Amino acid sequence: MSVSTTRRTILAIAAGLAAPALRLTPAFAQSVRTRVGVIPIIGSSPIFVVDREGWAREAGLDLAFTTFESG
Repeated sequence: MSVSTTRRTILAIAAGLAAPALRLTPAFAQSVRTRVGVIPIIGSSPIFVVDREGWAREAGLDLAFTTFESG
């Protein structure tokens, strides 16, 4: 039983050490200004959620929205 506990412990430590390395955006990277065109319909709402929640900024994107009246 101690062998499986040791393996689990080693895997947990390895996962904990690897987690920061898996971040896609380095802390020192600058955000990329990205222009996004949207039509004011409910189908465009996910991009606004991404912006409001800060997920775009975490991914290194600085979103600038342009609204269009029709496609």
